[in-house]
Amino acid sequence: FLFSVESRQAACAMASGFGTKNAIGRCYPIYQEFSDCLAQNAADKSQCLEFREDYFECLHHNKEMTRINAVLAEREHKMKVGETVPTTIAQDAACGAFKLPFTNLKK
Repeated sequence: FLFSVESRQAACAMASGFGTKNAIGRCYPIYQEFSDCLAQNAADKSQCLEFREDYFECLHHNKEMTRINAVLAEREHKMKVGETVPTTIAQDAACGAFKLPFTNLKK
């Protein structure tokens, strides 16, 4: 077998709503809303499209990644044109302009 019995049991537990780090998976509450909507609107499932969209966004982050890619593309475009671009938090932290929490703890 490719997977041990323990890993199969863990996969089954996660599919039932249990998360890997918490008692509840991060998308399970959204899935419950979607499932409740489907149960209440069995005849007209089109009323549950927003819940379905939210659930799939929680699982796959498609909209989030599209937005991040658009922001990064705009940043690259502005840099090529020569416009001023704000620094990133990582750049600020590297040069010391931005202090990350708990970085100056005295031992």
